[in-house]
Amino acid sequence: MSTDNIRTFLDKASTDSALQAQVAEAYRAAQQATAEALAQLSTETDTPFTADEFLAAQTAEISEKDLEGVAGGAGLGNFLHGGPRRPAYRQSSEE
Repeated sequence: MSTDNIRTFLDKASTDSALQAQVAEAYRAAQQATAEALAQLSTETDTPFTADEFLAAQTAEISEKDLEGVAGGAGLGNFLHGGPRRPAYRQSSEE
């Protein structure tokens, strides 16, 4: 895997609104696919819930602090990973 290509892609995505829309759609599709897979597993383990119920529960559990972090420019990565994180493709001068 080329980290240069990842860096180039992310740089393009940061300035290309059409690409941003495609990335957002890919993210939504991945969320839906994950919810559907988990709903299937829940049925197999006799703890059934639907994909829509799972997605609704995920949305309901976002705290005000999480929303402030995302709205304040902290980014989705902070929300998903529980705090500020340096992207893996960037290297700091400390390393």
